Amino acid sequence: MARRISQKAMEVLLTKGLAKKDEYKADAIGFATACRAGYSAAAYFDFLDKMDRITSSPGMAVLVKTHPQPATRLKELQSEKCGAPALLPERYQQAMKR
Repeated sequence: MARRISQKAMEVLLTKGLAKKDEYKADAIGFATACRAGYSAAAYFDFLDKMDRITSSPGMAVLVKTHPQPATRLKELQSEKCGAPALLPERYQQAMKR
């Protein structure tokens, strides 16, 4: 039963994609969570910018089909603010090296 449910979920995801408003809301929540955790707000924007640059590769076809374009997601987030600077710059820098 679990296999049938997951297969149906993938079928729906791959044929209909995600609701854009839900993806934008998830981005806003992820951005706010990263800020509260002490990560640089700029990193979230950098991530979406990098995703935008690689979406033309064949391996990204499913992402492009099921998600809003990264450039649009980035534009949606531009009004979001992170009130504090990175509280944990060493941890952030270490994570960026991976």
